[in-house]
Amino acid sequence: MDPLLKQRLVGAMVIASLATIFLPMLFEASDIGSEFHDFDIPEIPVDFKPERSATRPSTSESEATVLAQDSVSFPDRINGVSGQLDQKGSGRLTAWVIQVGSFSKAENANRLRDKLRHAGFPAYVESGNGTASTLFRVRVGPELDQDRARIQRDQISTKFSIKAIVVSYP
Repeated sequence: MDPLLKQRLVGAMVIASLATIFLPMLFEASDIGSEFHDFDIPEIPVDFKPERSATRPSTSESEATVLAQDSVSFPDRINGVSGQLDQKGSGRLTAWVIQVGSFSKAENANRLRDKLRHAGFPAYVESGNGTASTLFRVRVGPELDQDRARIQRDQISTKFSIKAIVVSYP
């Protein structure tokens, strides 16, 4: 096909499409705003008061509820929780996790995580930024007791021939 004919056909199609878009806008410009309707909404009467169906309890009922709640006793200390408070003094417990590996590919990290889970360890993959790219860390835990975390680390190291480390969490 001749390039000049192609150019003319493309130009004609562009002009036709622009005409189909803009010509209806020009002819229907007088109808703009006719789709909006004006409604007459009456004002709220000055003496209008909404009904209230709920009743408030009497003062003596409220006092009885407060007195009943005061008789509840709470234990001073919760047993069975062992852990260390963080050194910053914020009162938060420090937990411990075992970092088993750090990978640049998510597939390798997921493969090791699946092996650890199959062996019964609560493993997960955590992504973080490395020096050049994203790192995928395989971790097991968390444990509140650092000694239990070390025992788990030793079990993982002997079973999988991996040098794992115990790190604080979070």
